[in-house]
Amino acid sequence: MRWDWYQRGEYGTELLGDVAGRTVVEVGAGAGTQAAYVAQELAPARVTAIDSSPTQHARAHPTRRPH
Repeated sequence: MRWDWYQRGEYGTELLGDVAGRTVVEVGAGAGTQAAYVAQELAPARVTAIDSSPTQHARAHPTRRPH
């Protein structure tokens, strides 16, 4: 089974199931693009994206930068 954010004909975010009211955590999130997609499309209560690289933090959209 392959999970592909771009949903090229195989499994995608539907593997997460119903996340309404839940917290979704992405570890190794890079610039947070996938976490932002999950927040927008699946509407969980909260999304936390974690990445240890300051370079990735700098690449993130200003509304998705560390607090």
